Amino acid sequence: MSILKDYLAFPASLLLAVAFVLAAFLLHRYYPQSKLVRALGSLRCSRVLLGVGAIGLAVEGTWSVPLHDTIPAAIFALVLLLSLALTVLDGVHRSAIPALLSHAGIALILFAALFGAPDVTRARITVPQGKAVTIARTDEGLLLPLPFEVALE
Repeated sequence: MSILKDYLAFPASLLLAVAFVLAAFLLHRYYPQSKLVRALGSLRCSRVLLGVGAIGLAVEGTWSVPLHDTIPAAIFALVLLLSLALTVLDGVHRSAIPALLSHAGIALILFAALFGAPDVTRARITVPQGKAVTIARTDEGLLLPLPFEVALE
C-alpha cells in the first residue's frame, strides 16, 4: 500500500495543495525575518536538502529499499518543496528572473509529483495475438475495465 495513495488522494490532495501554497505565501509575507523562514530559503539549506536527497536516492537505487513510499520521504519532499517555494517567492520579490524560472520549474515538477501522483492507477494488460482486450489488472490484483480496446495485430 502506498502512503501517498492512502492519504493524499483527491480531494485531500487538492485541499493539502491549497493549504501548502497558502502557508508558503503567508510565511514569506508575514514572517520573512523568522529564523525558520530564512533557514529554509538559504543556500545552506538547499545544499543539505540536495545532499540528503542524493543519499536517499543512492540507498534506494543500490539496495532496492523502497524509501520513496515512506512518511519520512513525504516529509522530506514537503520540506524541499517549501524551500523551493520560499526561494521562488523571494525571486518574485527581488525580480530575479533566472533564479525565479529555474526554481519555479523544479518546484512545479515536485508539486505535481507530490500532490498529483496519488491519483495514478497503474495496471498491466496481457494481450493475446488476434484478440481485443478491454480489461487490465492493477498491481493490487483488481480488474480495471478500460474505456477502449487493445489488440495485437
